[in-house]
Amino acid sequence: DRTFYGRYEGGINWIEYYTPDGRSAYWDGCTHDGAWWIKNDFVCFRYRGDASDRDYCWMLYQLGSQYEFLMPAFQESNAVRAYTTYIRPGNREHLPLDTDDCVSVELRSPAGRHP
Repeated sequence: DRTFYGRYEGGINWIEYYTPDGRSAYWDGCTHDGAWWIKNDFVCFRYRGDASDRDYCWMLYQLGSQYEFLMPAFQESNAVRAYTTYIRPGNREHLPLDTDDCVSVELRSPAGRHP
């Protein structure tokens, strides 16, 4: 029941809300609802409406109060790295958990600024 605010290594911001029952809502300019779970020491995600219809599994490391996500390189892609910039309790941005793919929502950062 937390909202993670983060950034990919290349500088793109993201936000994701995780429910205790395994649902999630990911924002990268629009919102994608999905699911999260733990499998073989990876945290995995699947998003409804994702054209690639695949699971995204990441190694997860805690660094103090922040987390780093690392998706190892596979034949079809390079390694991907992301990290949290801060974490807040609850669904801080009111991201929808049961919506059609790619819903725009107005987001506010904790300081009142848009991400």
